[in-house]
This record gives sequence, C-alpha cells and structure tokens, in this order.
Amino acid sequence: MGTDLTSKLPIREHIRNMKKMLKYVQGIDKYYFPVMGIVQLLEVAIPYMELLLSAYILDGISTHKDMRQLFLLIAAAVLAVLLTQFAMTH
Repeated sequence: MGTDLTSKLPIREHIRNMKKMLKYVQGIDKYYFPVMGIVQLLEVAIPYMELLLSAYILDGISTHKDMRQLFLLIAAAVLAVLLTQFAMTH
C-alpha cells in the first residue's frame, strides 16, 4: 500500500484499522462507548416520547379526564424531556 494517502484500502485492512482505533479509544476512556450508546438511545427515544405524550393529551381531552391529573403528568413528562435534552447538551 505504501504511503499514498489517496489509494483505497482493502476492506480487511480497513476493518483491522477500525478495530485498532476502537481499542485505542477504549484504552483512553472505557466508559465512552456505553455513555455514547445511552445518549444515542435517548436522542432516538425523545421524539417518540413527545409523540406518545401528544397522543395521551388528545386521548385525555377526548375522554374528559381530570384536567389537573392530565396537567401534572404533562408537566412531569415535559420536564423530564427538557432535563434529558439539557443533560445531553452539557
């Protein structure tokens, strides 16, 4: 392969390099991948939580549920989403 940076690597060498890089990152910080996995999972889950919350609100309004109970649940869910998003950005 030489030192030509524009040449393409064979797939096996590319996989070997990726494994070396992952082991290197794992050696620097062993909690990086689990934490990033949780962050990615939360980034995917939050829009679904918001969608389910809006469905719950519409269902509660249409079935004439107690507005105080509905409001408290909505406030708690919105607070949880906001705190999660704040924690992921800071």
